[in-house]
Amino acid sequence: MPVRFSQARLVALSQMPSSVVNSIDFEEEAVVPAESNLTQSQYLIWLGQQLTPREPLYNMAFAFDIFTEVDNRKFTHAFNQLVLAHDSLRIVIDLRGAVPVQRVLEDVPRPLELIEMASADKQDIAACLSELGRENLNLAQCTYSSKLISVAENHSIWFFCQHHIACDIWSFELLHDRLQQLYKSDAADFTWSQFTQYKNWEREYRRGSKYAAHALYWKQKLTVPFPPLNIYRHRMGTSARSRRLSESLGFNKSTALKQLASGISGSLNRDLGVFAILAATTTALLFRLSGNRMIRLGAPFHNRTTPDRKQVSGLLLEILVLNIEIDINESITSLAKKIVEELTQALLNSGPGVSHPKINRSFQVLLNYIPLSFPGFCAQPGDAQWLHCGAGDPDHHLRLQVHDLNATGE
Repeated sequence: MPVRFSQARLVALSQMPSSVVNSIDFEEEAVVPAESNLTQSQYLIWLGQQLTPREPLYNMAFAFDIFTEVDNRKFTHAFNQLVLAHDSLRIVIDLRGAVPVQRVLEDVPRPLELIEMASADKQDIAACLSELGRENLNLAQCTYSSKLISVAENHSIWFFCQHHIACDIWSFELLHDRLQQLYKSDAADFTWSQFTQYKNWEREYRRGSKYAAHALYWKQKLTVPFPPLNIYRHRMGTSARSRRLSESLGFNKSTALKQLASGISGSLNRDLGVFAILAATTTALLFRLSGNRMIRLGAPFHNRTTPDRKQVSGLLLEILVLNIEIDINESITSLAKKIVEELTQALLNSGPGVSHPKINRSFQVLLNYIPLSFPGFCAQPGDAQWLHCGAGDPDHHLRLQVHDLNATGE
């Protein structure tokens, strides 16, 4: 029987510095309590939020610019239909004692809000979006916030933010596409796979021998000692506050990267080859900064390996690790091929519910390559912007998010 977090202990933990919390053995407490119906990833997100309750640590916020006239009535109706068609948008988190339990509401928990900003300049709009993305969402009432902001006659912005406990970035691609389908059609007969189906499947999977073998693989992975990375000249603090720096690779470098990846990935798809090249260059940089030849990288695995799961909106993502050792006279190409082998084994042993706090605390740098894009709205021009919530996991000294959300090729 797993040890439970009492409410009093959660309060105490939330007031401890990160260094003290990291020294606590969560081996038992990291397992989803039998009384909870959260998935393992959801439970870890919930636990992390309890430890940092005053920060919007897990807000996933996007601003979608729509450069065409939007019918507010139709958009509102489409959004309501979108919420009713996805149980992941109607999840709320209740507490039974100190145990989190998710419940799916029957109705739309929070309506779309219409905001008029026709007289605002770009700086005011950017400030508004930033503030909206930092809202502390009350998970007992609703996991999302949705606004339609009117900027000009042919320019609106759909702001959508959802807590990570109910979504991942792949969910945003699904929801963005399906909102357009509902906007173009008054029919409400669209049927999509539900998160509840995945949740039930994971619970059964975690009772089987395959899960036990995968969990053992990751447990053994963490027994290999890796020295901590010291990549900054100053001592890292324990605050969850963070800032985001953005840099474009440019079209030429991006094209060269994809061409190089095609020769690296082998039987894997090109996206995994691109990830391997990015991981190799990141690892090489970390070696130059720290002097460590043994480096552990954190990496999200989308966990959508079947056609049904690819259609599910919700938190399916698992955070796992890659153990990388740099040899003397290593080249980027040889290192990338080594990472492909490591990545192949990770994929073979990934699966629902294998995430664990010990995995998350075993690395200080996370690399996330996101081969997704949002091509406008209803065949009209548009842009997508991933907003920073101003906070991040204090144990991660660097998080690299590589993407081309607007399919510019850069």
